[in-house]
Amino acid sequence: MLISIAARNLTRQRTRTLLTLASVALGVASLILARGFVDDVLWQLREATIRSQLGHFQVFAPGYVDGARRDPLAHTLAGPREAMAALHAIAGVDTVAPRLSFPGSLSNGRGQVPVIVEGVDPAAEARIGTSLTMVAGVPLERASGPAVIVGEGVARALGLHPGDTVTLLAATRDGALNTLDAPLAGVFRSPFKDYDAVAARTKLDDAQALVGADSVNSLVVLLAPGTSVQTAIVAARHVLPSNHYDIRAWWELADFYQGTAALYRRQFLVLLVIVSLMVLLSVANSIGMSLHERRGEFGTVRALGYPPGTVFRQIVAESLLLGACAALVGVAIGVLLAWGISAVGIAMPPPPNSEVGYVATIRLSIASLALAALVGLVASVAGAILPARRLARMPIVEALRHAV
Repeated sequence: MLISIAARNLTRQRTRTLLTLASVALGVASLILARGFVDDVLWQLREATIRSQLGHFQVFAPGYVDGARRDPLAHTLAGPREAMAALHAIAGVDTVAPRLSFPGSLSNGRGQVPVIVEGVDPAAEARIGTSLTMVAGVPLERASGPAVIVGEGVARALGLHPGDTVTLLAATRDGALNTLDAPLAGVFRSPFKDYDAVAARTKLDDAQALVGADSVNSLVVLLAPGTSVQTAIVAARHVLPSNHYDIRAWWELADFYQGTAALYRRQFLVLLVIVSLMVLLSVANSIGMSLHERRGEFGTVRALGYPPGTVFRQIVAESLLLGACAALVGVAIGVLLAWGISAVGIAMPPPPNSEVGYVATIRLSIASLALAALVGLVASVAGAILPARRLARMPIVEALRHAV
């Protein structure tokens, strides 16, 4: 009965009702588009981070994460082959890639730059590093014999080209200096400029020979699509004892992602507050104007013996019905706009710490649709509470005077 009367009352002032509905619906649609854009940017950054350097999680020797900068060769994994076999047995694990990372320098006879040398399994890294792009030469897995590939920043600093002979210089575990002469197989570009400015990769066997250590200091794990990272980490910690292995999720190692995600979430929160206030004020203004014109009507209702609570509930019911309809319309508009924008794409300039632009889309999710609809509904009801209370408490005589 209450909703039926509310529906009839809303149709009495169709123009004002449609304007208020449009205001709330556009607010809901804008929230869907903004949240979808932020979600897509963070998803692309997440995938770039995972599929260029970090994988979904990594396994280290205890103390490596905190002490690697001082002496990475002092924190190597005990029994890496056994650990790799145990990880491969976990459901959802797609690839396990061993790495040996240490500081060194790269020279081409004309100049020298400091680099971070990564000894890798080329076949495994090819499956993990799908966000790495070869800008010149060939990837490491296609190179025969000892070879080196470097980031674009390193190549630019030394003027390197594929086929040049380069020399890697590094300290062995015993403190002596050792060198590796090898041809430059290729130059790669990752989504992160800082990484490209210091990265030099060679095959794991050659890196181990360079530092005189038959060991690795990390295992990079890539999961199959749809596999929960948290579930896989729990399983990995169950099979790998914590006194010998330190397991870290990708987000614990991605400081740049964490900072970027926090920035975008704060920006979306500000937008959420602005849109909520816009919807609330729009509804309050519309309801206030409508109630001003209907004071005589509600005075008559009070004179017939209905309590103030009945008037209050009737007004709130109208706002609730209006907000629900507007939320549904806004969700429909937001979804259609998201599909259209995603079909075209949004060309984005290179983000900070990158030299590569990308195409953004609007990523929809049940959570974002529900949040936007809830904001529209709550703001619609909240905007009507104050005018409804004021009218419900108005003296009957004063309200009836406006019916004359």
